[in-house]
Amino acid sequence: MVLALVAAPAAAQWRSVLPDLPPWTGKVVKVVDGDTLLVLPLKGKTPRRVRLFSVDCPELGQPSGREAQRATSRLVKGKQVQVIARDGDKKKKLVLAEVKVGGVSLAESLLNSGLAWHLRGPAPSPALAKIQDEARAARRGLWGAKDDPLPPWKWRERRSEGVDPGCYEKCLHDSQAQAVAWKAIQSQCRSRCPPRPTHRVKKKKKGPPRIIEVIRPGRIEERKVK
Repeated sequence: MVLALVAAPAAAQWRSVLPDLPPWTGKVVKVVDGDTLLVLPLKGKTPRRVRLFSVDCPELGQPSGREAQRATSRLVKGKQVQVIARDGDKKKKLVLAEVKVGGVSLAESLLNSGLAWHLRGPAPSPALAKIQDEARAARRGLWGAKDDPLPPWKWRERRSEGVDPGCYEKCLHDSQAQAVAWKAIQSQCRSRCPPRPTHRVKKKKKGPPRIIEVIRPGRIEERKVK
């Protein structure tokens, strides 16, 4: 009885976010970045946006971001994959899922190559954490950098601090090949880019006031009205 009461709210919440979906198979038609794919179901005409569950790859503007994208492309682009939905967002039409190609987990492959972080918060996995620790000890991928790599969730926060995000991301991408400390590159880009644009609602231009005649007892008045 207790288990039933506990499970009921969770099931209701799950249905409100993402309908119950069985594992499905599709073809990867595009690799957006290291952890985001467009997958076309075998029996469908519209690709679905799938994001890997429980891992986070560096963003394209970060060191190793393009490398993670290329690695994911080599592993799954144009191939048939199995998608096991774990969570999602109907408004954004985004599915958080485990993706397997040839029975091998894409998340495990990226972690093993040192091209992703294991997200311990939403669904901690001892197996994934162990793979990440082994890659870090072997200094594979992003773990081979001299300085500790900046996690993508912190990078996204810093990217939005006061500067134009489009300019900042492009500056980071163009400068990442320089033999300069990554923190120095970030500082340079923040100083080069303009402030973040503010989204203000433009008010419609007001036209000249109209003049109307108002008839009063014994006189006629002119009044300006908007």
